Order: sequence, then structure tokens, then C-alpha cells
Amino acid sequence: MAKPRRKGASKQLLILLVGGFFIGVAGIAFYFVYQASLDVSKSHAAIDTGPSSQLDDGTEMSPATRAKVADATVIVRVKNGKTVTLGSGFFCRRGIVVTDVDVLGEIPDVQSFSGSLEVVLNAGVAGKETVCPAKLTVLDPYSRLAFIKPDGLKLAPEPLDLGSTQFVGETTPLFVAQCTPSATKPGEGDTVEIAKCAVSHSEFRKSGTQVLIVEGAFGQACGGAPVLNQKGQLLALIPHHKKALNSSATVPLADVTFSINGYVSDLSVKTRTKNGDRYTFDISANCIDPLDVARGVTFYYWTAGEGNANPTAKTAVALTRVGNTSTWKGSVSDLVVAKRSEFWAQTGFKAGEAEVADAAFNRAAELGVPGAQPVVVEAPRPQAPRYVPPPQVVKRVVVQQPVAPPPPPDSPGWNLGYTTDQSSNRPSGDYETKGNSWDNPNKSVSPVITRRR
Repeated sequence: MAKPRRKGASKQLLILLVGGFFIGVAGIAFYFVYQASLDVSKSHAAIDTGPSSQLDDGTEMSPATRAKVADATVIVRVKNGKTVTLGSGFFCRRGIVVTDVDVLGEIPDVQSFSGSLEVVLNAGVAGKETVCPAKLTVLDPYSRLAFIKPDGLKLAPEPLDLGSTQFVGETTPLFVAQCTPSATKPGEGDTVEIAKCAVSHSEFRKSGTQVLIVEGAFGQACGGAPVLNQKGQLLALIPHHKKALNSSATVPLADVTFSINGYVSDLSVKTRTKNGDRYTFDISANCIDPLDVARGVTFYYWTAGEGNANPTAKTAVALTRVGNTSTWKGSVSDLVVAKRSEFWAQTGFKAGEAEVADAAFNRAAELGVPGAQPVVVEAPRPQAPRYVPPPQVVKRVVVQQPVAPPPPPDSPGWNLGYTTDQSSNRPSGDYETKGNSWDNPNKSVSPVITRRR
């Protein structure tokens, strides 16, 4: 006789079947989720190791930034006869290229350059490379920069943006965009390459200007190459070297911006006439103005006792531009400069509505610009009667500028030359810097960057 089924056993079996079903579904779901996570990790691995590694991962430029830097960076070809010298450069403003002046050779001014120039855009890019003849327009002997204007360029690329070195340190990702000469045909198949470099350390001038010392592979055509941050902003410029180097001091960003903005680089005060204590001076100011932004130059002067004691009110003389040149001239007439008094002067450079006066000359003093330091104006000696031989004494009027910070040890000297006074046959009428003397008035000092940590 069959035994009757227990109701409790059937209920337990049902619970087991339902539980097993849900456990199986959960296991299958877990399997697919796990497989999906593996696919995602594989795709991320492909991005990190493939050609897209240029994406912003904290140490690389983005593709868009890299493309903009490549467009703004050019190759500078300097031709002197059959000799071709290569350098690098970049657009600092639309249509204006800046490079290191030594790429063009040892020249003191624009008129001394006798070679020819070419600027190569999109170098090495098939179908986009453009070679333009160019003209040297402005040479800044203090910042050691040359400004070049390409001819026949219909649309210039966007210029590089200016950055800041305030927070740049040894861990900051830096890049250099420089000319890489062709291994087979240098001067024809050259390219521009953007490579990483690193900050070795920083050095500081007496004025506090930061000079970056960078490490990387710098070839013979690196002169004028921009040093950039991860955003493609300009931080410094590599000077010209005659051989490949693994470390280089840089031209500070402050020098580049100062030169681009324009300033009075050369101030000359000459004594035209003297009548007792009354003097008439001829004023001449030359400007570094690569972007032609100057709208006015003002000469300010006043007299005072020794050490600028009890100064008179400051008088302004608006100088007049000579044609389309960078020279501005004017005069100071019938000025009383009593014995043992001082004649102080400064200039103001006006590019827009605002005028830069003291700030520009403080900066100019750092770069070794004459006129920002104490100078001497020598007045002509009056003609004495023939029958009474006059003593060989030359009267001088001390001329000083407002107190400015001392120039850095790497400042170049400056030679203005001297004229000869007909009455005394002695040098007369020009500024004299501390670097000159009567025995050697043409002394000049080449800029040498000092290493001070």
C-alpha cells in the first residue's frame, strides 16, 4: 500500500527550485557584467598605448594645441652667398616673426645685414609648405631679438599666446618647437618638430627677472625656437648656438614682451649753445618699435641741487617723429643750469592712451639702455681772447636720470660715439655711460648670462 505524500516536503522542493532559478539568473548576469568590464578596460588600454596618447593626460599637448604651435612656428633661412644658415622663429603678432638676432650673424643694426631671408611655413608638410621671402625690419640689441616680416603672405597664422613663468618648476611639462634640418638636403627638406624639454633650474637677474635654464636636445638650428607650456603659451626663447647642446639658458619672456611692446632705446642730449648759465639742448630719441605702435614720445626734464635736492617742477617736451623712422627729435631752449646744479631727464613712450615712462626706463636700465643711468653732458668752452691763453679747463654739467635699479651682469654696453667741439677739440655733447672713458669711448660689453642659483 503506497504511503501518502507529506505536504511539507513538496513545499521545500518548490523553494529549492525557485531559489536555484534566481541564483542561476544572478550568475549569468554577473558573467555578462564581468565580460563587459573586461572590454572597457581593453578599450582604455588601447587608447593609452595607441596613437591617441597625445590626449591631455597631464604631460602632453592636446592635438589641437600642437597643431596651433606647428602653424605659428617657422623656419628662418639666412643666405649669404652660397652659405645658408638655419634658425627657428615664431609669429608674435599677425604677419611679424621674431627670432634670435644671432641667427642672422654678428650685426649691430638693420643696415648692417647684407644677406637675404626666407621664412618657411608648415615646413615638411606636403601640400602646405610655403616659402616666403622676408625682410629684417627691427633689431633689438638689448633683448637680442630680430623681427622679420614675410612678403606676399595672404593670411598669417595665429600668433603664439604669451604665458607666465610664475609657477614654472622642475616638474612643469615644457616643450620646444625648433627647426630640424634635413639629413640629406639641409636648407630644403627641413621640418619643425615639437619635443619635450625640462627645467633644470632658474637663475635671477639683480632686477628679479627669471631666466629659465632648460634641458633637452637643442640642435644648431634651435636659435629663436619658442619654449612653451602644455597650453602652447610662450615662456621663453632659445638663443642661437653654434653647436648642438643638451642644456641652454633662455631669453626671458620679460625681454620678449618688453621688446614687442616698444620702448625708447637710445636717448641723446647735445649742447647746442651756452650763454653763461643758460643752455640750449638738442634731444634725439630712438625707439625699438617692431609693431609700429608708438603714438608719441615725451622728454621730461628738471633741475635740482646735488643728489636731486629741491627739484624744480618737471617740464615736458613733446618730441616729433622724423618721417617714418623710429627717431624722435626736439629741443630744450634757454635753460638755466646754475653752477653745482643737476639736470635730470627721462622719457615717456606712448603706444595707446596710456604712457609708459618710469616703468619703461626701469626696464631699460636692466637691459643696459643709456639714459637710464647717470650721464654727463659737456658744455662747449667759451672762446677766450687771443692775447690771454685760457687755462685748459672744461666745464661740465652733470646730468642724471631718476634712480633706477642697477643693470644686470649680463647687460650689453652701448656705444653712442662722440662729436668734437670746435672750440675745445674735445669730445662733447653726447651721453657717456659708465662703461666708457675718455681714453676708450667706444668700449662695449657683449651680453653674457651669468649662472647664479
